Amino acid sequence: MLNHELEELIDLIGGPGYVERALNVHRTTLLRWRSGATKPSQATMDVLRALAGRRLPGAGKEWEGWSFCKGKLIPPDFVWEFTVGDIRASYWDRQRIKNLQAEVTRLQDMVQELAKQAKSLDPAANDMAVWATDPRALQPQPEPAVAPRPGLHPPEPQVTQKRVSLGRR
Repeated sequence: MLNHELEELIDLIGGPGYVERALNVHRTTLLRWRSGATKPSQATMDVLRALAGRRLPGAGKEWEGWSFCKGKLIPPDFVWEFTVGDIRASYWDRQRIKNLQAEVTRLQDMVQELAKQAKSLDPAANDMAVWATDPRALQPQPEPAVAPRPGLHPPEPQVTQKRVSLGRR
């Protein structure tokens, strides 16, 4: 039974050459394991199973289907693969998310406070503020039809503020 599982694991992992390099064993050691002359240790079998994606050593049921391939941790759904850097960065990612959530909460509180302040303003004062800054409220006066005198600059167009209804009451 062990030989059958060992042969299957060797084939799944990528052949004898890969197993020799991955386990750092000599080819004669691998040949003795395959022939049944000696047995690989339990730790060796755990590593082979992990490399084949069968089982992570020392892991519980929640890790079933997870595997290692070319230095990456692969989940059972194969949606994403994790490098050592990804796993190390996950702490900082969580910290950044926590800080961004705090910033969003702070900004939401600020918006609510500003909305309360805006409601408490006098509506007429609010209209005046819009009137003073809205470009549609400025109506240019037509220029007088007077010819400029020689040597003088033409008069500057005069702009006066005139209240225009913006549809609010």
